[in-house]
Amino acid sequence: MNAGIRSRARRDWPPGLEEPRAGYFVWKPPARCRPYIEQQIPAGGIPIGRVPLEVAKQLVNDRILAIYRKAMASTRNPLEEFFDRPARDDSLSAWIAIYLGKIQSRNLAAATLKNIARRLENLPEDTKRLPVPAVTTRHIAEYLDSIQSDGVARSTRTTLLDCFNVAISAGWRSDNPVSPTRGRTVRTERDRLSIEAFRAILAWSEANQPSFAARAFSLAIVTALRREDLASLKFAQVRDGYLWVEPAKGRKYGVKIAIPLSLRLDAIGLSVGDVIASCRDAVVSRHVLHHTRPVGCARAGSHIRAETLTEMFSQARDACGLGAGAHPPTLHEIRSLSLRLYDAQGVNVQALAGHRSAEMTAIYRDVRGSEWVKVS
Repeated sequence: MNAGIRSRARRDWPPGLEEPRAGYFVWKPPARCRPYIEQQIPAGGIPIGRVPLEVAKQLVNDRILAIYRKAMASTRNPLEEFFDRPARDDSLSAWIAIYLGKIQSRNLAAATLKNIARRLENLPEDTKRLPVPAVTTRHIAEYLDSIQSDGVARSTRTTLLDCFNVAISAGWRSDNPVSPTRGRTVRTERDRLSIEAFRAILAWSEANQPSFAARAFSLAIVTALRREDLASLKFAQVRDGYLWVEPAKGRKYGVKIAIPLSLRLDAIGLSVGDVIASCRDAVVSRHVLHHTRPVGCARAGSHIRAETLTEMFSQARDACGLGAGAHPPTLHEIRSLSLRLYDAQGVNVQALAGHRSAEMTAIYRDVRGSEWVKVS
């Protein structure tokens, strides 16, 4: 059957759209559409109702397009494949997300990964929206200059330097815009801890704090371990005359330390074995440092949190009148004191500290002007 003659006024109407009454529209699907319509079509057409003409046109065109797509569902459409393909996001923000995924394989501590992510997310939004090749040294320099803390600025520069180095290896750009920037010189201002101050803190702790606190301080000075390693120590790590430790901070480098139980720190007259033996008590626990009675949600025998050790040290330090300075010593300063004392005894403190370089050990040896140098 031949199609009817369409008037000039209706030449832009979609096929099948009719207006049986003024302002009232119906759609009579053309023959090529009917095989793809499962519903029974009324004799007078599918009612659209009283709507503006442009709305009726749009409704019919949308339905015809849907029918066409249904008909073409089994046919490859290169145009749809092209437009459905997501556009590549070359922004710095997109690369940061990829970079954070890549460094997951480095076995970094959760806190380290969190710090890296925060440094990158704090970049200005305008900079993060730029394509990676469009990021310039000026963008980086202005961001680093806006950071007030020298330490944070330095660590942020290190993170950005690695971020763009990985981007180069992945083909996102050919140079590193961070390299020309200058890192800030950071001087640690925290006061060093003297052996006299340590003895005062230890004595106050033994008299006023739970037993685990003084044990922790003693264990810290004879082993030179960091607080996280102290908090995680288990009696199972004591065997064959050694304390076997894989420091959390050096785990990604494969650092493993076997500390002899016979290692004795002359300044306090205790060995590693002596202090560990003092940690064994009537409470059954796997942990060297543990609660001896229920405290809050912690049961007797449960491990001591690293943050709790810091709090105990700060309390004892302040009680001894050593926290009044602008930069009072922290729990970590026991590690520095330990290494300095062992160094004076002739012990290989680089091995004890688990440092890969002598330069790092030298930082701990630096007394920062807190001790007198005797001329002999």
